Amino acid sequence: FYNCPNLQYIYNLGLNTNAVNAGYMFYNCTNLKAVTSVAAYSNLITNHAYMFNNCRNLSYVKMPNLTSSTNTCYMFGYCDNLTSVGTKPIALGDSTYCAYMFSQCDNLKYFPGFVLGPNPKSLQCTFAGCHNLQQIANFDTSNITTFTAMFCNGAITLHYKNTDDGGCNNLRHVPNFNIAKAPNTAYMFYGCHNLLDVPEYVTNNITNAGGMFAYCNNLTSLPNFNFSKLDFAGSIVRNCWKLTTIPNWDLSNVMSPPTLSSTFISNNSSVITKISTFNLLVCAERIAL
Repeated sequence: FYNCPNLQYIYNLGLNTNAVNAGYMFYNCTNLKAVTSVAAYSNLITNHAYMFNNCRNLSYVKMPNLTSSTNTCYMFGYCDNLTSVGTKPIALGDSTYCAYMFSQCDNLKYFPGFVLGPNPKSLQCTFAGCHNLQQIANFDTSNITTFTAMFCNGAITLHYKNTDDGGCNNLRHVPNFNIAKAPNTAYMFYGCHNLLDVPEYVTNNITNAGGMFAYCNNLTSLPNFNFSKLDFAGSIVRNCWKLTTIPNWDLSNVMSPPTLSSTFISNNSSVITKISTFNLLVCAERIAL
């Protein structure tokens, strides 16, 4: 059904139960509105990449069995009208690559969470550009090592642009994910304009938090994270206009000299009342070097 722009509905589609590849199956079926039943969704399928990608009018889909899938990259990317993926957590099982899985699903408002097996390691850009996402259920992320741009607009990170464009704009609260194994959380909440608070994540293994909270315009405070291993913090709180205090983060390991200018200078300096003297000295020393 690849690139069938006039296809609107799928009813009772039978699949060969020995099928192993569903990649690009409905790719660019721009007028597909609903997939109500696919008989015997094979539990042997290992590839679901781009399966419904660019199905711009898809509003309902019966979720396939993903327990054997190893690739769900961009599976629902650019499904602008997808409003729900059900209320039960989605079991990914052996999936090792789920980056951009719901990227640019602009009308997805609630996500019920994943049930992840031991293999998934990255949630990079999984919800990038889901501008109307309001709530996401907590789920076990203890084996995840990459959260890069998870709620950001992925296009921004690809071009390294410091712009105010998009993220999960309507996300106000986020779960207390286990990010203890993650060295990379760059751009994780970039552009989440209405985010009000952030849990006290375990951050002691993070080395790159560049742009992590940039353009979170309604954040007023942040936890005192353990950033002792952090070596890049560029734009970490860039343009967080309502942020009134900067925690006493340990930035002593930061290697990049522009930390002070690119991280803090674009905030409204008149409302920032506290930046650790120690961290200011460290930043100054790095810049001097």
